[in-house]
Amino acid sequence: MKTHYRRNSFLPLAAALALLVNHATAATFTWDGSDTAYWNLAANWAGGVAPVSANTNDIIISGTANVSQMLPGAVSYTIKSLTYDATNDADTRFTMTSTLNAAQSARNLTFNSNSGNATLTVESGSTGNKTIDRIGTINPATIILTSSLDVIHNGSGTLTLGNAVNASVGGGGGINKSGTGTLSLPGANTYTGATTITTGTLQLNGSTHASSTVGIGTAGILSGSGTVNGNATLTGGGIINKSAGSIAGTLAVTGGNWNGAGTVTGAVTSSSGTFTIGNGANLTSTAGVSAIGGALVVNGTLTGNLSTNSSTTLSGTGTITGNTTISGIHSPGNSPGIQSVSGNLGYNTGSSVTLELMANALGVRGTDFDGINVGGILDFIGPTTVNLAFNFAGSSVDWTDAFWDISRIGTSGWLVYDVAGSTTNFSNLSVTAANWLDGSGGSFNTSNLGNTFSLYQDGNDIYLNYNVVPEPNVAALLGGLGTLVLLRRRR
Repeated sequence: MKTHYRRNSFLPLAAALALLVNHATAATFTWDGSDTAYWNLAANWAGGVAPVSANTNDIIISGTANVSQMLPGAVSYTIKSLTYDATNDADTRFTMTSTLNAAQSARNLTFNSNSGNATLTVESGSTGNKTIDRIGTINPATIILTSSLDVIHNGSGTLTLGNAVNASVGGGGGINKSGTGTLSLPGANTYTGATTITTGTLQLNGSTHASSTVGIGTAGILSGSGTVNGNATLTGGGIINKSAGSIAGTLAVTGGNWNGAGTVTGAVTSSSGTFTIGNGANLTSTAGVSAIGGALVVNGTLTGNLSTNSSTTLSGTGTITGNTTISGIHSPGNSPGIQSVSGNLGYNTGSSVTLELMANALGVRGTDFDGINVGGILDFIGPTTVNLAFNFAGSSVDWTDAFWDISRIGTSGWLVYDVAGSTTNFSNLSVTAANWLDGSGGSFNTSNLGNTFSLYQDGNDIYLNYNVVPEPNVAALLGGLGTLVLLRRRR
């Protein structure tokens, strides 16, 4: 019993010694490829020592010798970091099989750091594509993230982890992408940690796990045709530029750009900043878009329904295919322009419409003044105001121009709403009177006091009218003529 007690008393000390040994064996191994393509051969490493599998080891791939098809040999490596240095100027591939025989068993590569995150770095100046995958179509191999992986890619080529057939990224860690380069994930990935794109591009042609939230930072880009199976966030000037594919969860936006195609199955919520659907882009939103703050600019196509709240501004020259309900500001165009709603368009109580006119002429709709096309029902559900603007950048409006001496009544005014369906509650729409400034800062009341702008409904279309009040002497003359005519009739 005494001996047994003493043996157990040394177990904590033995564990501590083992930990010290593990730290003591931390080392950096630099590839020179002097012999063959095998990682497990000492002759391929500077100093003549091959790395072992340890979460304290840093691997550097240097130069171009035997890098086109590197192999682990009989070892499934665990490493803390992998760096392609600035002298690695070639297409470089690490194949997760013991040999180039595709039937051989997989040799997984594990990133596991004994302190902090593991790292995968492509240094600035390194050229060529970098790939970690495996050959053949059988015996799948996995890049395992026991720790989260910081991918710092500043090289000129594409860094690819996995392939579409038999290599992917798994484990409990996540991926943090930074640097100017492109990281490609073509496989059906199962890692469950978060995916963060701080800078550079993540090209997702495969898929992410449902537990991995994909966050596109203010200088990040998400591209590719794959599937985000979880939720996604878009921040600041970040860009989603997918060629196809989907986000199966929700998309939370605090500023950013949708410049490509694809579908968001869950709700899209824009809560702050400016969210822009770019020219030629198409965002298909199955659950609809809710703009609850900031600005939404639709210059491309939003396929789905849209609602905005009182603190949101909707603008742009694109098309919203679904039904749209506005509770905030609707400012069609981009100084000026035409925005289209293929479905129904409704304005709730307190909403407003900003219309810009930039010429001393009726001009061209969409070029010289704003317009809104509606394919379904136009409904002013509650009181809605129209705010006119004439003094924005590029405006040539001059209140002293002779154009403003003549009324523009009825359909001879500016066509604002071109409605294919029907219009209801037109009486809830009114123009807010103001002392408008022209393109040079001149005051409307100085030159046109008493003149007014109003709205006119023709069928289901709505026009902006301009009403000139006659000068007092003209009014008196007209009144005198009327009296003369009356006297003549009496005679």
